Amino acid sequence: MRRMLYICEEFANTFSVRFNASKSKCIVVEHRQKTNSFRSCRNVRFTIGGSDIEIVDSWLHLGHVISCNLNDNLDIERCHNKLVAQVNSVLCNFVSVSRKLYFCLFCIVF
Repeated sequence: MRRMLYICEEFANTFSVRFNASKSKCIVVEHRQKTNSFRSCRNVRFTIGGSDIEIVDSWLHLGHVISCNLNDNLDIERCHNKLVAQVNSVLCNFVSVSRKLYFCLFCIVF
């Protein structure tokens, strides 16, 4: 990882590019059987352009939540909450329609 960051810094110096460490995150992913040693990995420090890169347990990347424990629970929860919000939006926008129309709206979705 440090070698890759060094290559990025060399590229930045050569081509006058600035990397913003505050927009970068690092997730330490370990083998599932080594969950106790994860906390010790949080002491690792990565920098780019002289600024620290924050180490996080999970992060939203390209529309999906990536977690350090390699499960999808946070991403599933995010998608569930988004679905509930969309259903509530439909219910609010069509408050005066009949139950039959509600049934038609939701049967098409599901």
